[in-house]
Amino acid sequence: MPVFYGTEIASPLMLGTAQYPSPADLEQAFRRSGAGVATVSLRREAAGGDGSGFWDIVRGLGIPLLPNTAGCHSVRE
Repeated sequence: MPVFYGTEIASPLMLGTAQYPSPADLEQAFRRSGAGVATVSLRREAAGGDGSGFWDIVRGLGIPLLPNTAGCHSVRE
């Protein structure tokens, strides 16, 4: 199993969390793919609302998260 920065990854496959038609589809895609890392757009998930449902799903996957800062123009974003 690959090790990145001291974290053992079950699979080198990384899967993004954007553009799924529903939270259930996002969860199914991750479970079926066997992805070892979830990439998460920090700007998109921080925008509007508290995003708790999204974060509950992502944490429930039990895989490491890789923050994606694409689209951010400042440290605050």
